[in-house]
Amino acid sequence: MISWANSNSGFLLVVLTMVYTITTIIILLVTNKSNQLARQSLAQAVDLERSRVRPYLSMTIKIVTKGGKNEEPGLPYAYLFLTNHGLSQAYDVKVEITPLIYSEVSIKGNKIKKVPYFIENITSNIAPGVTITDSIGFTANIYERYEKPLFNGTIAYSDAAGIKYLDKFFIDFIAMSNATPFYDKNEKNMI
Repeated sequence: MISWANSNSGFLLVVLTMVYTITTIIILLVTNKSNQLARQSLAQAVDLERSRVRPYLSMTIKIVTKGGKNEEPGLPYAYLFLTNHGLSQAYDVKVEITPLIYSEVSIKGNKIKKVPYFIENITSNIAPGVTITDSIGFTANIYERYEKPLFNGTIAYSDAAGIKYLDKFFIDFIAMSNATPFYDKNEKNMI
């Protein structure tokens, strides 16, 4: 056996080199696949973290009592709340709502439409945990102004990295027609 190995040493060297080369190629392929999986895992982790800390904006409504005297609660009055529930700042916030929601205010005897500021204008930024509020008037007036007081809207905004988001909301005053307004006799006109 030893004499055969000595006489065919060149052949054995070629076979061992081929085995070494094939093994090296297999190791490279396995390592490449492992690196691809690691990259995918890292990309998923980055996406999850971005999703966790992104801004989340919502539009809500609160009906309170306003205008009551003494211990009387007053009439139902509505406010819109635009809140950032996320963990990072929201930039270039644009709210659109159909039909356009507004209240009517009387200035020197003239009635004018007052659209909530954050609907009429782009808000440059809303920090995490911050709520912007504006009134939309007495609910009785809302029912008078709109045949069907149903409002569909969107909130478009971006985060610090420039990633854009679009959240939808729906306000149904028909469903709230029999709602009991928030009233705390210790804090009149509480918002």
